[in-house]
Amino acid sequence: MAEASGLRLPCRACGISGGTGTEAHESGAPTRADACAGLLDHVAASAAQAESAGRVPQALLDDLSRHGWLRLVLAPRHGGLGLDLPSLIGRLRLLARRDASVAWLVMVWAQSQITMARLRIDVFERVVGRDPSSIVSATAAGDGVGQVQGDKLVVDGRWQFTSGVHHAEWVMVHARVRSGDQERKMGVLLPAASLQIEDGWSVLGLRATGSDAIRAEQLAVPASDVYELEGVLSAAATPHNVLPTRPSFALHMAAIALGVAEAALADLLEFLHRPRAQGRPGPDGSADLLVGGIRAAVDAAGARLAEVAHQAWLDAREQRPPEPLAAASMAATAVYAVRTARGAVVDAFTAGGSAALFRDNPLQRRLRDAFAIAQHANVAQPNMTAFGHALLSE
Repeated sequence: MAEASGLRLPCRACGISGGTGTEAHESGAPTRADACAGLLDHVAASAAQAESAGRVPQALLDDLSRHGWLRLVLAPRHGGLGLDLPSLIGRLRLLARRDASVAWLVMVWAQSQITMARLRIDVFERVVGRDPSSIVSATAAGDGVGQVQGDKLVVDGRWQFTSGVHHAEWVMVHARVRSGDQERKMGVLLPAASLQIEDGWSVLGLRATGSDAIRAEQLAVPASDVYELEGVLSAAATPHNVLPTRPSFALHMAAIALGVAEAALADLLEFLHRPRAQGRPGPDGSADLLVGGIRAAVDAAGARLAEVAHQAWLDAREQRPPEPLAAASMAATAVYAVRTARGAVVDAFTAGGSAALFRDNPLQRRLRDAFAIAQHANVAQPNMTAFGHALLSE
């Protein structure tokens, strides 16, 4: 419409004025992660192919990179966009409305960028110096052993749920590092090309994340690529590193779950507007009640999520780690948002009737993705119990 009227609007993804934005993409100009309609359309159009293949197509990955989505939380001095927590949550929620798997991958890669501040600064710069969009995956699920041998660490182990590993250049894992008679749980940076990837990601939802298991056998890496799991940070740290890891990462996951619920509501509305939609709620007002209830529940959970993220970020910018009650509240808010989103998706799927049973119906994919997100330990019910315990301990 802009071209037909003679207007030349800035591309919202690039923030570059004076053109349609196409020339900025082609020239490799710096971009912002505001997600223009073209990128979001590409994400949605690739969803079925990505789910079938178990990973994101390279063309979409390239598009995400051009738009800045692979360097969201890196500090600008390291070539990143330096997004704050509320902005990151908003971007993930927006992306999840098109495809939860893509949003999940972007989230994991952003979380890896946060974790990389635990690396020595020279190692950090080795990873991002050539390309700040370099993909680093991470997982804490599994077990490994690293034996220090001179200036090398020889690693053996197997780790699961390594989201996005098929696209990654590096993977961060936890391992028991042995030096002499001493053993400590540490993080280890491993080159993805030297890992064995087990092709076994046949799961309910989030299928396009390709979260396969990985294995290392007698893999020698520089001892410098070992890092502390807590406490020690390099000059690459940002306020994200002040936040408690698991609660803040849970907020990221909750944003994706809410995006999935919003997508399910949009799918349901499209279905209800079809003439003679089979199995849809009748003219007795039940459809109005259902749609209104879903929208209100998702909006309420989203508002609470945004409030908690905003306050947490204000404190993090001032280098104030949250008190135990505030950290527990972050985790509980994420659990509440995920459970609310899952319930909303179930309601939308149920209202979709028999048509929702077919694999190509988008409501089925929303249902599977919502349940897959809710299974993650960071947003599991015990986190709500911990919040109650913190309240009773006040």
